[in-house]
Amino acid sequence: MTPPLDADKQIKNPDTIVYPVSSFAPLMKPDYSTEKLAIIRCLSHLANKEAKFTFTAGYFNMHPDIESKIQSSLCQGEIITASPKANSFYKSGGISYYLPHAYLLNSLNFLKSMQGNTKHQVSLLEWQNGEVNTKGGWSYHAKGIWISMANEKWPSISVIGSSNYTKRAYSLDLETNALVITKDEELKKQMFDEVEHLKEHTKELKIEDFEKEEERQVSWGVKLAAKLLSGML
Repeated sequence: MTPPLDADKQIKNPDTIVYPVSSFAPLMKPDYSTEKLAIIRCLSHLANKEAKFTFTAGYFNMHPDIESKIQSSLCQGEIITASPKANSFYKSGGISYYLPHAYLLNSLNFLKSMQGNTKHQVSLLEWQNGEVNTKGGWSYHAKGIWISMANEKWPSISVIGSSNYTKRAYSLDLETNALVITKDEELKKQMFDEVEHLKEHTKELKIEDFEKEEERQVSWGVKLAAKLLSGML
């Protein structure tokens, strides 16, 4: 094992810095978790209209503080989330059967909340590759954040780790992530390529889709189930 560098031998002005950030909410009273604070700090860059971002979580149920940052963003961005048919709970038994459409309801509510925002430049992309639990069908559970600052071609900030960025994740779960900040062009290009790969099986989701497509009709039963399942989302 390589010993740690002495202080006088540490790299000055490195190309890349990695910060470990974690959420230990169930274990800490008071809570000294660093992850959500770091995420919110990163998303503060979305107030720069020259920035760009991509946000993804398989379960579309962002923590209100995170959603607020995205809703008030001034820059171009995209959110990638799972189609109901790419959700691991699709056609499951019991009350969890309603989870995919509960997340779909969240997508609809998000689109409605952004509808009157004239500065809105955020697209909602839905990922689907076949139908989960069938031959050739994939589920989607990717998660991450990528941010390109003004005048940058590729992302220079990324968050990699376990968090789903939900209320549950920051209250009931243990989460750990790596916040990566880089000026290395090769690494930035790899981050960009990762996002492009995630987008290969996506299409933009719009409010009109909920009106045109029968499978996107959100019933009162789903709305009621969403309230009952709020602790599981």
